[in-house]
Amino acid sequence: MAKSRLDVLRAGTRRACPTLGRRLAGRPGEVKRDVPEFSGRLVVIYATELEAIEAKIAPAGGKIVRKTYPFPGGRRFRFSDPSGNELAVWTDR
Repeated sequence: MAKSRLDVLRAGTRRACPTLGRRLAGRPGEVKRDVPEFSGRLVVIYATELEAIEAKIAPAGGKIVRKTYPFPGGRRFRFSDPSGNELAVWTDR
C-alpha cells in the first residue's frame, strides 16, 4: 500500500528531529493530544474564474471549508480535497 504524503512528511520529520513532537508539546516528554501532529502549509492556487472553480469542488469529492471571501489583493476560498488536504484558490479579479 502506498504511503500518503502526510506519512512521508511525518517519517522525514522523525528522522530529522525525533524529539520534535515532544518538544512542541511543552515539557520534555509531554505530548498534547489536542494539538494536531502536523498542520502543514496552505497551498494557494491562482484562478481567473473563482466561482467556476468553486462550483467544481464538491462534484469532484472535495468540501468547501470557507466560501469566497475578500482579502488584500483579491478574493479566495478554501477547500479540502478527498484526502483531507486543505488548499485555497484565489483571484485578483
